[in-house]
Parts: sequence; C-alpha cells; structure tokens
Amino acid sequence: MVSNEPETVLHDIYVVASKSSGNLLVLFIIIFDCEGIVHYEFIPGDKTANKDVYIYIFRRFMDAFRRKRPEKCRTNGWFLLHDNAPAHRSVLCMDFLAKNKVTTLEHPSILLT
Repeated sequence: MVSNEPETVLHDIYVVASKSSGNLLVLFIIIFDCEGIVHYEFIPGDKTANKDVYIYIFRRFMDAFRRKRPEKCRTNGWFLLHDNAPAHRSVLCMDFLAKNKVTTLEHPSILLT
C-alpha cells in the first residue's frame, strides 16, 4: 500500500537519575525511533527543563537527525510524539516547531488501557 503518511514516529523520554551520594538529580532525555536512539542529552540538576532548554535540545536533535536519518529528514517522513509539558506547549516552542516544519502527535491527556 502506498501512503503519503510519515513512516517514523520519534519519541522523547525523560529519565531522572539521582547521584547515590547526594541530592544532585540529572535529567536524561532520549529521542529515538524504531531504528534506535537519534539523540540524547543530560541536563544537570541545577538546570530547569524550560522552553529555552527544550529549544536548545531540539536544535541539537535536528542536527543529529539530519546526519543520522537524512532521507526521513529530507522527505519529512516522520512525526514527533510529544507530551503536554508546559515547556513543550509554550508559544516559543510551538513557533520553533512550526518554523522547522515538525509535525507533532499529541500524547493523550489520559492513560488508555
């Protein structure tokens, strides 16, 4: 079957890890698809994952994506599955995604079972 629908969904996962000897938390962000990890970032415990940090990470992700998945990037054959975090929903982030022609899928607001 021939389809014009993008074939890849990119997911982002946020994992918080604590240092065993102290209170320092690290936010580990992974962006992946069915072929594997495309990009990851560590955010130190003294940083907040706000809209500015999100855009910084997304710029770095887009560079990695262009290198690692050039065909999907060129044909826009992908979606970003993106949660409803306030930083993700900010006007600044939504404008950034629109300017970069990123198609997003929204997480459902409730857990479906």
